[in-house]
Amino acid sequence: MNPLFLVAALGGLVLVLLIIRYPLLGIMLIVAVNPFDYMLSQDLSVAMGRPLGVLVALGWLGRVVVSKRRTALTQQPFPNLLLLSFIAVMVAATAWSIVPEAGFPTVVTIGLLIAMAMFLQDFIETREDLLRLVWAIALVMGISAVLGVVQFRELQSGAKDVVGHYDAMRSGYRVSGLQKNPNGFALMVMSGLPFLLFLMQHARRLAARLGVLVLLVFSAAAIFMTVSRTHVLALFVFVLTYFALRLRSGRLGFGSLVLFLGMGAMLASMLLFLPEFVYQRLVVSTLAGDMSTVARYHFFLKALDLVSSYPMLGVGVGAFSYYDPYRGMNPHDVFSFVLAGTGLLGTVVLSAIVLDSLLRMGLNIRRFARTGDTTMSDLATVILAAFLTMLVSGGGQIFLFQRMFWIYVGVSLALSRLQKTLERRAAEEDAAGLLGADGSDPAGGPSP
Repeated sequence: MNPLFLVAALGGLVLVLLIIRYPLLGIMLIVAVNPFDYMLSQDLSVAMGRPLGVLVALGWLGRVVVSKRRTALTQQPFPNLLLLSFIAVMVAATAWSIVPEAGFPTVVTIGLLIAMAMFLQDFIETREDLLRLVWAIALVMGISAVLGVVQFRELQSGAKDVVGHYDAMRSGYRVSGLQKNPNGFALMVMSGLPFLLFLMQHARRLAARLGVLVLLVFSAAAIFMTVSRTHVLALFVFVLTYFALRLRSGRLGFGSLVLFLGMGAMLASMLLFLPEFVYQRLVVSTLAGDMSTVARYHFFLKALDLVSSYPMLGVGVGAFSYYDPYRGMNPHDVFSFVLAGTGLLGTVVLSAIVLDSLLRMGLNIRRFARTGDTTMSDLATVILAAFLTMLVSGGGQIFLFQRMFWIYVGVSLALSRLQKTLERRAAEEDAAGLLGADGSDPAGGPSP
């Protein structure tokens, strides 16, 4: 037997045991393979996130069955029942559609992402767990952004053999990194940028903060270089939303104001100094109403027409392209996708999930601020701003397919659960302090 195969098998076995023992590691690996998943799936004929997801599910099951732990489904039933309800609506809508076989792979994909959001609540038990996940997301996406910037510079210099993917335009290039298209790459980088901003302010070591700052600048530049209008807009929306939330909570001090002005200057300079074709597509073409912008508008009108004919469950996931007009074309935005694919019932359930997440995120900010935990309060603020930004970008993408949308939902629930755990532990410590180490009343009276 080839010793390399033996080493690979042993390494795989160790990895499996580690994920089963510490399932959050599996989530981190799912995030870590995201930039390379498309290229790996081309060679291996399977997305690497799926087998990792199976291992994560086994780890979760092992914790529940063997350790007999209470799950988030029992401790936070309402939001998790909403998540399960959305899966059920998608299954029901697709089952009765005219082409169920076209939609079920999509339903399975979204269902697995929702399951990941549910698992996250059980895997994040301490602040350290959450911060490890934040570091993993930020570093992986930031390093991917560096690759995109290098790719752009090579293309601009006339290089022929460039690593990764890109779209050639008549006047320039749109970089895709290791993703299959520029929009997907922009979304991936944009999902890491909020956590880079958080770590730049809260990393303990100065060297770490400077390194994160470099990745933050590369990430913003890479998003511009994809020439993805949806995500360039999302970048500006995120910065404005984050600092507006800081201002609303009374935490926009001098340092935060300098940071805000610095980021504003950075984004303005990128818009001014990037090649002319980038500016033309981002600004001129959008204002003129190009074909891509007009198509999204007409897809939405088609979705409204379909849901008026099939109001309760729509036409089923994956069946949009089988109806006139625009036969053979799929929706490019989340609104058309959900309205047409799951009808009013699915739209209401998803809206309830979004509303519950928004309210929970806002509550997390206030709760952590009240206890004086500025780090967790600022992380909750970053997550809320990033989540709002992703919702705004729904007009140009179907974010239900994206891991980060469901990670935001899962982390918001994990933060809520973590806050309750910390409050309970603090109450227990206070009670222990009042009673004394031996259980007696320090004041000399009988213990209750």
